[in-house]
Amino acid sequence: MKTKKKEISSKPSLTYHLGRACEDCGEPIADQERKTKRHCTSFVDENGIHHNCRRRKHQKKHQLHEDRLLDWAAKQRQTKAKIEEAFAMHGEFVTLQILEAYGIALNNCITISHGYQESSLEFLGYNIIINPFKKSIKLQKHDKPTSNFDGRTIS
Repeated sequence: MKTKKKEISSKPSLTYHLGRACEDCGEPIADQERKTKRHCTSFVDENGIHHNCRRRKHQKKHQLHEDRLLDWAAKQRQTKAKIEEAFAMHGEFVTLQILEAYGIALNNCITISHGYQESSLEFLGYNIIINPFKKSIKLQKHDKPTSNFDGRTIS
C-alpha cells in the first residue's frame, strides 16, 4: 500500500474560527490577519473598478448630508432660472402675483437681511428687495464672484 504524500506549502491555510467579518460587506476576515482589521482588503476587479469597504462605509455615513446639499443646490439653480425668466419678461419691478405665477418661493433664499424699510433676499445671482411700505418688489442682479479669481495669471 502506498502512503499518501502531503503537499507542504509555505503558507498555512487560513482559518476562520474567530468569526470576524467586514463591517461593510460582511465578508469573513481570516484569523491570521491583524487583530485590528475591521474591513476586507481592497481589490481591483476584472473591469478595473476599485473596491474598498472602508471608504464605502464612510461614504454611506455622509451620504444623507450630501444628498440634502445637492437637493438644496438644485433648488437654488431652478429658482435662479425662474427669476431670470421673470426678469426678462417683466423687468426689475414685479408684484407678488408675478413671483407666485413663476413659482418663485421666497423662503428658499440663501440669506435674508432686513434694512430700514426693506428686506433683501439673496438668491443665486439675484437679490429680491422687498419694500412693504412702498409695496414694491425689485429684482436686482448681483455679480458676486464665485471664486477668488482676481485676473492674475502665473507665468
